[in-house]
Amino acid sequence: MIQGPAPSPSIHPEETHGKSLRDMKWCLFYVSQPGLDDDFIAQPLGIISIAAILKQMGIDVQCRDERIHTEEEMRDAMDWADVVGFSCMTPFVARSIRWAKYVSKLPGGKIIMQGGPHTMMDPDVFADTGLYHYVFSGEAEESLPEVIDAEGDTAILDDILGIAYLHPEKGKVVNEKRPLLKDLDPVPFPDHDMLPLEPYRKLNPEDQFYIFTSRGCPFTCVFCDKSLTGQSFRTRSVENICDELEQMVDRYNPGSVLFIDELFTCQKQRVTDLCAEIERRKIDFQWVCETRVDMIDLEMANQMYEAGMRRIYFGVESGSDNSLTTLHKQFTRKQVIEALKTMRHANIWTKIFLIFGTPGETAEDIEETRTMLREAHPDAVRTSLFNPLPSTRAFTIWREQIDEEKLLTSFVDSDDSPLIHENFTATELNEIRNQVRADHDAWLVQPKQLLHRTYWRWRFYLQNPRHGWNKVIEKASGMFKAKPRGRQDNARSDHSIHQAGRWADVQEDFGSSVNEDLLERHERIREASYRREKKSPAKSPE
Repeated sequence: MIQGPAPSPSIHPEETHGKSLRDMKWCLFYVSQPGLDDDFIAQPLGIISIAAILKQMGIDVQCRDERIHTEEEMRDAMDWADVVGFSCMTPFVARSIRWAKYVSKLPGGKIIMQGGPHTMMDPDVFADTGLYHYVFSGEAEESLPEVIDAEGDTAILDDILGIAYLHPEKGKVVNEKRPLLKDLDPVPFPDHDMLPLEPYRKLNPEDQFYIFTSRGCPFTCVFCDKSLTGQSFRTRSVENICDELEQMVDRYNPGSVLFIDELFTCQKQRVTDLCAEIERRKIDFQWVCETRVDMIDLEMANQMYEAGMRRIYFGVESGSDNSLTTLHKQFTRKQVIEALKTMRHANIWTKIFLIFGTPGETAEDIEETRTMLREAHPDAVRTSLFNPLPSTRAFTIWREQIDEEKLLTSFVDSDDSPLIHENFTATELNEIRNQVRADHDAWLVQPKQLLHRTYWRWRFYLQNPRHGWNKVIEKASGMFKAKPRGRQDNARSDHSIHQAGRWADVQEDFGSSVNEDLLERHERIREASYRREKKSPAKSPE
């Protein structure tokens, strides 16, 4: 009798053998330390987008967000689920691993998965723990359904791009990366019903929702990790975007919508077409976006205003041309000032992001940033310290100035950095950035500056009636209307602050060995950077 080949081993726990992934109960968790958000929060698009895909496949799925759910609610959901999926930002890698360790000890043979931004940069930091059955590296909209159809069969899993998995005999297997999605329209809209809205509205008085309309950015800022969304600019169709906006506005009536694209105005004609379609469909909502100072002009700003855009964010980083060159921003201090002036003429509120502690930055460079703020008049300023992330050119270029131990405590930390600066300590840089922001906030509300800003806006409207009179009338009529709910910084609930203090109990359950594992992982990243440089030496930005 001729026997066929032996069946491929399954990577799933024995308790789940004979049970399809489609028939299991799934729960997706967004991991983040509660109470740490220093700004308003909104639903995490990642897990509610993946949940939408699973629901399309007929799978029973729930979601939990550690920022709004209690520890007990998190644990109860882990007990309920057969498949537990985690997503986290880089600062919470160790926290996510601790949760995975907790789930691995639960009875019933849970299948554990990890996704999120950090897996694209370093999937091994999760896979090497031996806790995860699957790690999804990068965009998972295609790889997840393929994994579900494979049902744990290693012969099939070997051919699925963009995953790492735990082979029962070989141990960790890391497959090749998956190419980035070319067509974004088939991606289902996020399912906002997967998480309760009321807790977010308590923490976020503006009731802001998120939407992405594109992925990727063609620019080469030295601190940016291009492994996440790529350097190509990929867009959804205008029709697809407006379909989601209509659904969002009709169902949830958000206070505002934040377009979370890295570079919303990258293609001028796309912006023009999108604004026209929003107006044609009469989608009535206010929105916010982020872009570069050299990628918007007055014509575009007015089109966006007419379509409901009222605020815009710019990644300015510095008011010093020296620092801008070091960061490879590819625009100048003069362009920053002109762009902010243009936004005032368009009656658009502005917020800019600044980085302090750029390598080589001096007291003179910081003073140039101070004077730039007085000339540019941004409505709000947010600051952070320069942070060279692994997988960025900054990490390779300045690796000799990086304190490896601080990678664990200062990874993507606005208040600290693993970079050892040649001119300032981290404490000094924090004092400087906080003082710069405080000085600017106090300066903006002085009567002279309020009159100055009002004068230049109204003067522009009078000189440019085609651009201005509708806004003048709108402002005048708005004086007699109830003001909408506004954004409130540092919003907090007693629940989230109380919950933050309860993490000590969870840490006791998980142990502290993860930190040592992460430190070893970053040492290997550092060694890999050396090897890459030998092949292709990294140059400082010109």
